[in-house]
Order: sequence, then structure tokens, then C-alpha cells
Amino acid sequence: MRIGCCYSKCTRFFLIFFCCFIGGCAELDRFAKDLTEATSCPNPVTGARELSLMNEQKEIEVGTKEESECIQKFQSQGLAVDEDKETLAKLQVMLSKITHVSHRPNLPWEIHIVDTDPINAFAIPGGKIFVLKGLIGNLVLSDDELAGVLAHEVAHVTCRHTVTQQASSLVMSMIEKKTRQGIYKASYSTLQEDQADKVGLLYMAMAGYNPEVMYGIWKRADQKYGSNPDNYLYDHSLNNDRANKVSQIIPIAKEYFKGEGVQNANFNNVLIENKVVPRTEFKTDSGLAALSEVSLNTYVQYLKTKNEQKNREKEKEQNESYLQFARLSNVQQQSTSDGKIGLFANVTNASNTNMKKVRVTVYYVDSANKVLYTEAQDLSNIPSSQTAQAGFYLKNVPNYKDVRIGVTNVEF
Repeated sequence: MRIGCCYSKCTRFFLIFFCCFIGGCAELDRFAKDLTEATSCPNPVTGARELSLMNEQKEIEVGTKEESECIQKFQSQGLAVDEDKETLAKLQVMLSKITHVSHRPNLPWEIHIVDTDPINAFAIPGGKIFVLKGLIGNLVLSDDELAGVLAHEVAHVTCRHTVTQQASSLVMSMIEKKTRQGIYKASYSTLQEDQADKVGLLYMAMAGYNPEVMYGIWKRADQKYGSNPDNYLYDHSLNNDRANKVSQIIPIAKEYFKGEGVQNANFNNVLIENKVVPRTEFKTDSGLAALSEVSLNTYVQYLKTKNEQKNREKEKEQNESYLQFARLSNVQQQSTSDGKIGLFANVTNASNTNMKKVRVTVYYVDSANKVLYTEAQDLSNIPSSQTAQAGFYLKNVPNYKDVRIGVTNVEF
């Protein structure tokens, strides 16, 4: 927060001074203005001018093309798209309510339901959203929770995350001496995910859905799928961190919630001024000042990203040092008492200290070793030199070829 406040005040002072200092350079200013308009645009949500190489019309064109490609890809895999008319109708109503109170209500919004087990939803530029049916009834257990997921995806689109990320990745790959574009992209996506969580909470609250339910989703995700820092290229915050972050924003978003199913009548004004995502808009006719704003915004984003990357690397190193003390053995599949097939493994504490929590994770992978589905289980309080058993029901995950099990997190 301190970085943001300091940046906002310093930016305004610097730009006003800079504008006055070079105000006489008319030709240079016109060139800077043209360059700024060609390479950036104001963020519809925050008002801050950001690096962007795609205008709204192009964004919609790209999104429409990607939407068609996604549908064809799903159908080529034998998956039904939009055939569950009842669920699709429910999603369309939710989407309409949420986008109506969003910063970009006039996009050609569309939503699709795909009949497949993986737990996911994703957004495409221009207002196209896909929900995988495995999400409903597993991670998401109520209409309010489902609306919260949709609001999060809508926020990705209104914030133009895909568009700005493409431009930022290009620039950052030139700034970095080393080839770290993959790491940069993932870290930057985490910042985007956090912003989409905030904006999504605001949207669902104003559309009449209780934002309090979103804390439960991420606590449930932590319990079911874990919060493994081993792969620090993940795009989202760890599930337990995400739950904590969301819990801090919920009371603020709740101020704009007028009741279940009740739209906030003042939503147009709230979009311009609210406590969840304050606007940092700087209005100026100076092309040089606007170009400076883009440069400063890009640099500040870069610094935040580098800090996020360092924190992830630190988490990864710490977790790896702990994992060596959790020894996995006797992994086997066998029938359970209720007639199903289970996967079991023993975990032994090889340290001289009590382990408070050990997370065991099962991975379902395809023939190319791509992870299709994961499930996690926590074992609590394993004394030194003692052994505990983890057990999972085997699931019928489409296209999986192998099931693997490993210890992914240890807490002392």
C-alpha cells in the first residue's frame, strides 16, 4: 500500500513539473502523444494508463477467433459444449447481472459450459467466458460461489489482463539481461489474479451476490488441492494465501452489497469511486506527460513483479529443505471396505522434531506427463521417527495414463 500511495503522489508531482518544463516543445509533445496512444490505453477499472498494443476492437476480434477455436477443440475431444441448457441459462443470467454493473458492460459478452471433469473456468479477451462443468458441485457449492467465480473472470476482461500482459511480457523480456520471460509472465499473472479477486468481489457485491462466500472457496481449495509452493511458476496465489487476501477485502466489498439478489442502484458512481480498487487516473493534454505516466506505470509493475518472483523462489527453497524429512513408502493400490479402489502410502517423519502438517498430493497425468487433476490430503502432527498413512479414492479422470503420489509441503 505504501508503494502505491507514494507512487501516486510522486507521479502527479513529477508529471505536472515535467509538463511545465517541456511545454514549449510542441512537435516533440505531439510525437509523444501519438506514441502513447499507439502503445497504451487507460485501464477501464483503475484509470491508470498502461502499456497495450491492442485496442478494444482488436481485442474483440481476437477474442471471437479464440472463442471459436476453443469450442472446436473441446468438441474435437468429444466434449459437449452448451448442451446442458439448464446450467447454461443459469450462467447467462448470472453473467448478465455481473457485467451490467461492471466497467465494460457493452462488450459482446458470452458464456459457455463444457461437459468435462476438470475444475476450472477461464476468460478470453473481448468478453468470452468458459466454465468447465467439473467446477460446479466440487469446488463451487452454491449459486453465490458460482457467481463469484464468474465475477472474477469478468474482472480479468474488464482489467484487460491478457492484453496488457502480452505487451508487458514483450517489454520485460527486453529489459531483462537473462531470458526470464516465462518466470516474469507467471509472476505478473499472480498480480493480475489478485486484482481480479478484488474487482470480482466488488462486481458480485453490486450484482446482489454475497462476497463473503469467496473466502470459503479458497479455504476449501486449500483443503482439497493444497497450497504447494514447489512450483513457483504458478499463475495464482497459493490457495491459503488467496483465502487470507480475500478475507481482507471482503468487509470492504460488503459495503456495496445491498442484499441477496438486490442490485446496487448506485453502481455507476461506485465504479468511478470505491474503496476496493481506487482509481489512479491522471488527466493531461501533454503527450510527454502521458508517455511518462506509461513508463512509470510499467516500471512500477516491473518492480512488483521482481519482488513477487524473489518471494516465490524463497518459498520454493524453504519447502525443498523441509521435504527431505518426509519419507514416502509402501505406495499401493488396494480395495477399500466400501468396494472402491484406493491409493495408499506411508509417510515417515525422518527429522528429530514433530511435523505439524504434511501434505500428500496425488497427480493424474496423461501420456505426455501433463497434470490433468490433483488431489491433496493433510496429515497432522507426525512425531519424530513415526509413520502415518495417507489414502485416496482413485477417480475416473478422462485421458489419464498414470497416477503419481508425492509429499508436496511440510510444516514444522
